[in-house]
Amino acid sequence: MSTGTPDAARRRVIALDVDYTVIRPAFHAGELFAARFLDREPEPTTAAPEEARVDVVLPHRQDRVANYYRPAVIKALNALQGDVDVFWVTSWLLGVTELRALEQALGFDEGRVRLPTIPVDPATGDPVGPGRNALVGGNQDLIRHWKTQTVRQLLEDESVEVLWLDDEVGERIWRLLAPAHERLHFLTPRDEPALMLTEGDVELVAQWATGARPTLRLGRADRDPGTS
Repeated sequence: MSTGTPDAARRRVIALDVDYTVIRPAFHAGELFAARFLDREPEPTTAAPEEARVDVVLPHRQDRVANYYRPAVIKALNALQGDVDVFWVTSWLLGVTELRALEQALGFDEGRVRLPTIPVDPATGDPVGPGRNALVGGNQDLIRHWKTQTVRQLLEDESVEVLWLDDEVGERIWRLLAPAHERLHFLTPRDEPALMLTEGDVELVAQWATGARPTLRLGRADRDPGTS
C-alpha cells in the first residue's frame, strides 16, 4: 500500500466508474454465448443477499441488459456530505441519457453524481474522450487514456484531494500521475465474488470523505478477497 502526504483540510472529490464498480453483469459472458448458440434463455448468476437486480440500457449497445447492484452502497454514496463532489468517469458518458436513467434506476439522489468536464487535446482542441477503450497498456497508453486525463484535470485544482473508484485503477496509475499523485487516492473494487464496491468499501470512502482517514489507496492485492 502506498503512502502520501494528504491534507485533511482540502476539499474531497470522487471520480466514480460504473461497470464493476457500482454494477456488475448478471450473466457470465460464456453463458450468454452458450444461450445464443443453443437458442435458449441465459441463466443468471446467483445474486448475493446484499444485491438487487436492475435492467439497464447500455449506451454503446442500445439493448437492455440485466445487472446486479448493492442498494446499501448507493445509499452510502448518497449520504456523503454535500461538500464532497462526485463525478462520473465512465464509458457510460458516451450516452448521457442512458447514464441518467441508470442513476434513477439505482436510486442515486438527483445531482449527487455530476458530469465531468472532458479534457481536450491541446494540439487539436478536440475532446480526448470518453471512449470504451480499457484502462490498460503501456505507461504512455495509461497516461493518454481519457479517464487518466479527466482525473488529472480534476487534480489541477490544488485545493482538492481526489479519490478514484474504478476496477481498473491501482498503484501503477497512481505513480504515473506524480507529482499530483500525492493528492490522489484510489480504491479498486474486489474481484470475485463481489465484482463491485461493497458496503465495507463505502465505509472506507465515507471515512476518507470526512478526513477521518486521510489516505485511502487500496488495490485488490491490499485486502483479503474473502472480506466485505
